[in-house]
Amino acid sequence: MPSPRLRALPLLSLGLVAVVLVWAVRLPAVTWKSAQPPRHVILISLDTLRADHLGAWGYEGETSPRLDSLAKKSVVFRRAVAQGSSTIPSHASLFTSQYASAVIAPGAGLLDWSETLAEALSLDGFATWGFVDGGNVRSRFGFDRGFEHYEDDRVGVERLVARAKGWITSHPTPRFFLFLHTYEIHTPYKAPPEYVKMFGTPEFRPGFHPDTKYFREIEAQGKGLSAREHREVVARYDAGIRYTDERIGGFLDWLDERGLLQDSLVVVVSDHGEEFLEHGRLGHQQLYLDPNLRVPLLFYRRGMPARVIDETVELIDVVPTILDLLELPNLPASVGQSLVASFAGVPPRGDRMAYAEKGTMPGAQTVITDRYQLLEDRTTNEVRLYDLQADPEATRDVLAEQPAVAAELAAAMAARREAASESWHRHEREARRQTRIAPMKDKVRRELEVLGYLE
Repeated sequence: MPSPRLRALPLLSLGLVAVVLVWAVRLPAVTWKSAQPPRHVILISLDTLRADHLGAWGYEGETSPRLDSLAKKSVVFRRAVAQGSSTIPSHASLFTSQYASAVIAPGAGLLDWSETLAEALSLDGFATWGFVDGGNVRSRFGFDRGFEHYEDDRVGVERLVARAKGWITSHPTPRFFLFLHTYEIHTPYKAPPEYVKMFGTPEFRPGFHPDTKYFREIEAQGKGLSAREHREVVARYDAGIRYTDERIGGFLDWLDERGLLQDSLVVVVSDHGEEFLEHGRLGHQQLYLDPNLRVPLLFYRRGMPARVIDETVELIDVVPTILDLLELPNLPASVGQSLVASFAGVPPRGDRMAYAEKGTMPGAQTVITDRYQLLEDRTTNEVRLYDLQADPEATRDVLAEQPAVAAELAAAMAARREAASESWHRHEREARRQTRIAPMKDKVRRELEVLGYLE
């Protein structure tokens, strides 16, 4: 039976057919390959890290010296797009190479039918270990699938790294897949004072730790932030990046000292960014490319030629790329594509396109190309088009001026949305049978409230 993506093609213009075929068909195998695939894979997710607050992505603040140093030795994708602006949908796409609305059911977490990277690597003989910072990547949401060991206590990046070190030391193995996730950059911004001092004023409003409740209060007042308040909010966000940067850099040093880094593929990514009133909101509620959806993405392997790539790619491309570098087959249901051809400078065919959605219910969706972003809110029927080449900050809607572009992008967005919906409905019966997540313990509820996930 033809795939849902290909069945949608007759609905599209001939010009768009070429674009969708690029999305559906894997790039030719013109790649950089090492003599041997890496023995270890280390996937690091730095929750809520917007790409443009890193030096390697052009930020002037000294937030990320360690990641910037790693980026100079890595393949860096400067235009990586997250599949959503919140943790569960984006990590679902990161783990499964599918759009979240195909693999997430409200109240059921990650659906059992969707194969994950950890499951694929476990079947190939990798030890699979996860150390995550609680919240919405807890095992209760299904993110532990395929991991033989998964710790999901909310402990902060320093203790998280210490736990990972202890486990690696006490469990020697010829091959491992390690997933490391931290909320240290996420609200509430609570970096140690010495890091706040690098960017702002620790004495500003004693106990000032901007959180989601504070953000919603500011928005409700309709007055925005004073220039001083804005500086201090951003300073505390940047302080969290610098604190995390040093802890992750120290962890990579530790791996290197033990000879583990030389045989490792390291992937650093984020699930979404953070907004500071660029489009009228605080936090990560919206689907603008900048600052909400553009995330850092880099691949490091010792001996691999460094390269900076500006083409539009997606989080769903991460799993196919990892599996390609390991010389393993892609996940059968993957809708992403390997980026390994880009490692050798092979240009993409046509205009790459990314798709993102707000949550898993009908609502806001977007498609993004190297030039344009089309945003659609299905609850209000509002549609906007931005020419990001002429207007990088997406301040002027050009829908009326570019109706043909908007129509073509709308058709592409519909094709992706319909393919995800059809995939979900194909497995709806088993999704309905899947056990709903257990009642939340008080500790977890408090944790999610602090992170702003529960009101």
